[in-house]
Amino acid sequence: MNILVVGAGRAGSALSKALREAGASVRLRPLRRGIPKRGYPPADLVVLALRDRAIAPFAKELAQRGALPPGAVVLHLAGGVHVDALSPLRGHVAGIGAAHPLLSFASPKCAPSFRGALLSLRGDARALRAGRRLARLLGARAVDGNQVDASAYHAAAALLANGAVALADGADHVFRQAGMPPGVSAAGLAVLLRSVAQNIEIVGISAALSGPVLRGDSGTVRAHLAALAEEPELLDIYRLLARRQLEIAARGSPRSAPARAELAALLGTSKKRPERKIAPTLKRPRRHKNS
Repeated sequence: MNILVVGAGRAGSALSKALREAGASVRLRPLRRGIPKRGYPPADLVVLALRDRAIAPFAKELAQRGALPPGAVVLHLAGGVHVDALSPLRGHVAGIGAAHPLLSFASPKCAPSFRGALLSLRGDARALRAGRRLARLLGARAVDGNQVDASAYHAAAALLANGAVALADGADHVFRQAGMPPGVSAAGLAVLLRSVAQNIEIVGISAALSGPVLRGDSGTVRAHLAALAEEPELLDIYRLLARRQLEIAARGSPRSAPARAELAALLGTSKKRPERKIAPTLKRPRRHKNS
């Protein structure tokens, strides 16, 4: 499989590196170099590793200039961008789709491993086949995401990946306020996060919960609330997340209902979440003559 990656940012560079290490034939071309005058050379798969807002206009330009080999499948890497952003390429290439890696690309200095990562695939039949081949090369786990609500999926990813960074920042602030020595906090929090991730991977989300809420220890939770009294925003976050922990704890420890009731009173009642049925925003891919 000959692969062309357009876009040499954090995601494109990490993908190219991982593919080379897997023994794939891959070329990386930065977007700033523009489209070659004679178009791109032959490739089985073209991956657009571009910013979300750049995908649709670039696809339109590619189609207008006939810049891609007609036998290629084109995938973009964006999790929240509809496959139709590539619709100008229909009829010009063999298939279009998306392959979103559920990974955090924070810095070229620490490119994440694709091994075991979720690769959410959307698009037509050829795009899905190409995406599955790409996943096998990377050691990733391919999942058909055609019937997944793209916005909700992307929100879930952002809630965890970006939310974890925000929580770490808040925890770092409280650590420093508590008198932790400078330079210790970030490294310690990173190890803590890794241990939580390992627990989730091995025993699952519910079983990974630990701490005073799980134990029904209202005294410790009350002390936490007092310690955060001068940080109203972090106090609100603590309360929200602790109420969520109560829900998790209830799944595995039905016998601790009295302790949970005491904690619920201490944490305040949360508004009842309205039931929301997520309706797929992505229709089944339309077939066309090249698929």
